[in-house]
This record gives sequence, C-alpha cells and structure tokens, in this order.
Amino acid sequence: KLIDNLNIRLSDCRSLGIVGENGSGKTTFVQLLSEALMPTKGKIEIEISKRIPVISVLNQFPERMLGSNTLEQLLNKLIENNRFDPHLIKSFEKKLKSNQIIWNKVKNKRSLNLSWSVVRIVLVIILSLSSSSLIVLDEPTFGLGFQQKIKLSQILKSMLINKHLILVSHDTEFVRNHCDKILDFDTKTILQNDKILNYAK
Repeated sequence: KLIDNLNIRLSDCRSLGIVGENGSGKTTFVQLLSEALMPTKGKIEIEISKRIPVISVLNQFPERMLGSNTLEQLLNKLIENNRFDPHLIKSFEKKLKSNQIIWNKVKNKRSLNLSWSVVRIVLVIILSLSSSSLIVLDEPTFGLGFQQKIKLSQILKSMLINKHLILVSHDTEFVRNHCDKILDFDTKTILQNDKILNYAK
C-alpha cells in the first residue's frame, strides 16, 4: 500500500502544499486527484465554491509527457477542447515575453529540444490562463535555478488571484512561500502556514 489510513478534511485553503519523502505517495496522490488512478478503497471529493473544479495537472517531467509534440500543438489541443480561450493568445504571448520567452521562437520546437526551464515556464503560464480552476504542479522547481524560481514564484502568485493551487515539492521553502496549508505525507498532518494566510478563501 502506498497510501494507507489517510483521512483529511480540508477547507478555507487557496493553495495546498504537499511534502514528504520519496515513496511516501505524493505523486500517487496527484494521480488519484486527477483520476489517472482510482483508489482501491476510500474516496477523494473536491469542491470549490460548491462546484466540482476543472483540474489540470503538470507532472514532474512535462517534456516526456509532450514527447514529439510542440508547445503550439498542445495549446491548439487545449483550444479545441475548450480549455483555453483563443482570445487570450495575446495576453499569453505578453506574459511569456515578460519572462524573456518569445512564443514565435519556441512554439514550433519539440519540447525535448527546449530547456527544462522554458518548457515549465511556458506550461505554467498556459495553465494560469486556462479554464481550469484547480492547478496541480508536481515538482515544478525541478531543474530550475534561483532566478527561474523567482519567475515561477511571480507567475504562481498572480495565478492565485483567481485559481486554486496544489503544489507538490521537495522544496519545502518554495512550498512555504506559496501555500497557506501544507499536507505532510510523512506524518499525515496538515500544517497551517500563517505566513501567507491572506491567500485563503
């Protein structure tokens, strides 16, 4: 059993951090949230403003997830499936530019031919503008340097204005800087992070 006897009721949380050692079940929990896996026992219920949220998950290795697809192909697929409003393309390109990324220079390249940091930043910005109300990020700081973490932090803080976030990470300092509640998978406890209580709704 990867996750056994985990009973949690959570409310008044804008951004949930999930921390724990390798093998504690964090990524499995993300797969359960997104229904990529179904639990053998028990259930997970999520409501935001009394509605079941549209969930988007960005896993630890998004370049593998994209494979031979380009970033533009992914964006077009989201538009086709009504997960991204095409009227937001200009805003999207502007946000990329503020992070020193030019859409026309990266959109037709395979994700495997781009740096980890560029792929992650582009995908997080796409999700920040998508129709999803709950964004789940699994190890988003993996492979990022100090300055790139600062850029990611700015994107997440602006995202929290109108979306909810679940952040899974070994980077406990990064989690503490963005999450008003933290679920520790090692101790099966929830910690209140008063440092950023202002995000809670």
